Amino acid sequence: MIRRILSTISLWLIVILVPVFLGTQGGVWLLVAITALTQNELYNLLAKTQFKPRRLMGISFGILIILATWYIPEYTQIPDHDAGTEVFAIALIVINLTLLRRPSLAEMTSSLMPTLFGLTMVPFMLHYYVRLFRHYQDLDLPATGLVLTLWLIAVAKFTDVGALLIGKLFGNKKLAANISPGKTIEGALGGIVTSSIIGAVIVFCFSRYMPENFSPLIAAIIAIPIAALSIASDLVESALKRQAGVKDSGKVIPGIGGMFDLTDSLLFSAPLGFLLLRYTIF
Repeated sequence: MIRRILSTISLWLIVILVPVFLGTQGGVWLLVAITALTQNELYNLLAKTQFKPRRLMGISFGILIILATWYIPEYTQIPDHDAGTEVFAIALIVINLTLLRRPSLAEMTSSLMPTLFGLTMVPFMLHYYVRLFRHYQDLDLPATGLVLTLWLIAVAKFTDVGALLIGKLFGNKKLAANISPGKTIEGALGGIVTSSIIGAVIVFCFSRYMPENFSPLIAAIIAIPIAALSIASDLVESALKRQAGVKDSGKVIPGIGGMFDLTDSLLFSAPLGFLLLRYTIF
C-alpha cells in the first residue's frame, strides 16, 4: 500500500508539473508515451490469449493520432479541428487493406481485429484529452484547458480512490464477481460520490481558471456519469487480464503494476467527459 501511495503521488506530480514547466507540448508528448505504453500492454494481454495483433502498426498509428490532434490544427487554423479522428479513419483503412495480402477469416480475427481493438481502446479514447486541451488553446486560454483536462483526469482517478477506501470499509455485495472479485457495489457507489465531491471542490478552488458557467454544482453532476463509466472501463481491463491469466498488465509502476493498470479508468471517461463538457460549458 505504501508503494502504491508513493507511486500515485509521484505520478500526479509528473502529470501536473510536466505541462506547467515544459508547456503544453510537454504534456502532449507525455500523453504520447503513456498511450504507447498502455497500447503495448493491451497487445501483450491479447497476445496471451492467442491473438496476434500487429503491434508496430497499431502503436505507430496510435502515436500519430495523439500528435495529429495537437499539431495539425496549428497549421489548418480550423476551429475544433479533430485531426485525430481523421488519422484514426486513415488507420482503419490501411489496416483493413493489409487483409488483401492474406485474405482469410483466420487472419482477420486473429490479427486485424485485435489490432483495431487496441487502436480504438487506447489512443482513440485518450485523444479526447488532447482535444479538450486544444479547444482552449485555440481560444488563447491554455490555463483553462490545462485545469479542465486535469479536472477530468482527477474525476476519473478519484473514483478509484473512493471505491478502494469505501469498498475496504463497507464493501459487502460483489459488483462483478466473475470479472473482479475485489470490487463491490458499495465501493463503486462510494467512488462515484467521492468523484462528484472532488469534481465540485476542484472547480470551487480553481474557479478563476474555469469557464464562468462551470459551477461546482454542474461539476458535481457531470462527474457522476464520468465516474460510473470509469468503473466500467476498469472492469473491461480486469476482464482482459482475467482472460490473459495475469494479475497486472505490467510491472513499470511500483505498487500499481503496468501503465494499463493506471490508465484503465481514464479510457472511457475521456470521450464522455469531453462531450459532456462540450455541451454544457463550451
